[in-house]
Amino acid sequence: MDFVRASWVGVAILLVLAGCKSDGVSPSDAGLDAAEVSDADVSADSAADGGDTDSGSDLIRWRHISTGNVHACGVTDDYRITCWGGWRRFAEGQIPFGTYEMVSASARWDCALDSAGTVDCWGDTNFQGRLKPPVDEEGEPLGGFTYIDIGENHACAAGGPHEIKCWGLGSEEGEREGFSDYDQAVVPEGIAFERVAAGFLHTCAIRADDGAIECWGAGTNPEREVDDNDYDQAVPPEGEYVDIDAARYRNCAVNSDGAIRCWGRDGFGPPPEATNFESITVGKTHACALDDAGEITCWGQDANGAKDVGDGPWEQVAAGTEFTCALAPPENMATGGTVRCWGRNDNDQTEVPE
Repeated sequence: MDFVRASWVGVAILLVLAGCKSDGVSPSDAGLDAAEVSDADVSADSAADGGDTDSGSDLIRWRHISTGNVHACGVTDDYRITCWGGWRRFAEGQIPFGTYEMVSASARWDCALDSAGTVDCWGDTNFQGRLKPPVDEEGEPLGGFTYIDIGENHACAAGGPHEIKCWGLGSEEGEREGFSDYDQAVVPEGIAFERVAAGFLHTCAIRADDGAIECWGAGTNPEREVDDNDYDQAVPPEGEYVDIDAARYRNCAVNSDGAIRCWGRDGFGPPPEATNFESITVGKTHACALDDAGEITCWGQDANGAKDVGDGPWEQVAAGTEFTCALAPPENMATGGTVRCWGRNDNDQTEVPE
């Protein structure tokens, strides 16, 4: 749903690891896009966190952010998870306590990577399969991942020794008769990926060896009309890529030349033509990209000011449903690590905890 400064996150995880020696599903739950959950499905209650974020400063500093439907989550400077906006109805009291490097938010659930690269998930328990990250043969959580992305009902973690793992709806363990299942969580074998983007019924990922994109799930065959879930969203462009993100039926990626390529269901309009971009984030009706100068460019529908970008430079940008959040770079002593959100605010999703 959004994205991110992953290269910095990956480095941070590696540094932490180096410093340690081991360092039944309801129809609405399975059939709605993360961006199409109605406001009635979530509460307007605002922020709570998974730990004490008071580190002696009056201002919370942030390391990473992610936007969902009507809520957002972030990793604070002391590696704790804090979320704000309309999320309490599905996640009250569930945010884990620990040290985390990266978080990914969706409509009714969230996941995060801890300092050992293991995954924790929390949120709506109607479909338990999506809240069960991968484990080894003894049932212990797999660690060492460097990147995570979650869709509506499935998620994937990439990087590290396990190449890539996906879970939830569309996996071999998560099949549900009567619900849309296109094997979107059944990953290719023997291929290592360094970035992954989980859409609605499809997944796309960047190969670690050559930067090429591979996709699986719905929309893989441009010659075959399956149903309304097929928009060729799993037929990627050729080339070498450095970043990728997905919405329900749409993906965008940044290639090695800094240009943006998008595919799948149209509706956003053409992306900017510049060739100096480094990261990409895709929301419901708009997308944003961060360039090498730390400036943000957004395109798509300008609902509720979701494209109103503040002054940079920025370290990360995340596009939600008609709202956007941006993280200031840590080296800026005045504003470093601060987050600003703008756009739709009917559930206080732009009210960043201070």
